[in-house]
Amino acid sequence: MTASSPTTNLVLLAGGDPSGLPALRPVLDAVARDVRHFGPAGAGTRFKLVLNALQAIHLAGFGEALRLAEAAGLDARQVGEALLDRPGGAVTRLAWDSYLTPPEPLNFSAAWAHKDLAYAARLAQDAGQDHHPLLDSVLAVFTAALAEGRGNQDWSTVNPSAPK
Repeated sequence: MTASSPTTNLVLLAGGDPSGLPALRPVLDAVARDVRHFGPAGAGTRFKLVLNALQAIHLAGFGEALRLAEAAGLDARQVGEALLDRPGGAVTRLAWDSYLTPPEPLNFSAAWAHKDLAYAARLAQDAGQDHHPLLDSVLAVFTAALAEGRGNQDWSTVNPSAPK
């Protein structure tokens, strides 16, 4: 087995007994740049739902910000480039790059995002979190994307009007 590829972006989200991780480390390091352990079995999956919910909220917010900028008469390309600085971050970069050039292959499909958002909403309810308006709103955005036939497109299509 060779060492991890420096180009891999895969981060494994693990749950379960951490005592087994050291023995698996050579194999895991070969396919992922990092392994993060979150607790007992299922904890890695629960974190994935939290992470994907936040990323989907960011993607939807980014799309809404671009639509607002265009409606206000601002140049969407200039606004998108400025948003890379503030708020910035990996998800802003992903959203902007995907709006400019639809990713091939997909980063993450709208259908997969919808599935994870639905599971995250259920996780929140199961955890006694009855009030999650951002999550509910973004789930509605992705539900609409699926209804419009965009489920097999990249999740960045929650903003169907890409900058010109």
